[in-house]
Amino acid sequence: MSDENKLQSAIDSHVAKHGGEVQTRFTAVALKAIDPTLVSLTFYVGDFNGERWNRPTLFDGSPNPCWPVGVEAPRDPEERKQFFANIKAKQYQAWLERVESGEFDNTKVPTADPTPNPPIPDIPPAPKPSTPVEVVKTKRTVKTEKVLPGHEVGSKLLLALDDYIASTDSPPDDQPDLTQAITKLGQVVAKQQETIDKQSEAMKKMHEAIKGMAQKVPEMIKAEILKKFS
Repeated sequence: MSDENKLQSAIDSHVAKHGGEVQTRFTAVALKAIDPTLVSLTFYVGDFNGERWNRPTLFDGSPNPCWPVGVEAPRDPEERKQFFANIKAKQYQAWLERVESGEFDNTKVPTADPTPNPPIPDIPPAPKPSTPVEVVKTKRTVKTEKVLPGHEVGSKLLLALDDYIASTDSPPDDQPDLTQAITKLGQVVAKQQETIDKQSEAMKKMHEAIKGMAQKVPEMIKAEILKKFS
């Protein structure tokens, strides 16, 4: 069996055991190291004189291990032919050994880390938020009885007093003099009531005047008509 057939048989055997990736890895690692355009073993086998793919250095510039160190290819045709035939034979043998060693099988499976993962510490529950304390403000209020319609000024006075005392947040000892507060509020309410009464009286007089003018309008129109036809 020829060297190239031995190599191809070994590749096929490892492909059968480990899958088609063996051929893919052999092409990417072994063949393309010589030249990126060498994408099949068939191309290498088809180079009968061996000068297309066999050079003193590999594609990355490193020395070709199958090329004799410091030796140039002979110029004599017969010697040259034998020189490249020897290089091809060495290359087939080198690839065969790499394939049979399982270099392209990639059968290694990553093992688990022998160091166990540290236990996850228990996270204490978050503290419950404290219940807010509601501050209740005490207010002194004055209860007012229902006031008859005729006592509107007194009613307004008491309502104003309620609002005034309710708006004060001071403790009982700091409350103002109620008598003085009632007197002042009474004066304010009385003054407001006086103003309201004056405005009401003015509106009443204005209404009477307008009513009187409205009654005179028909008489004025009638007088104008008679004046035109007299």
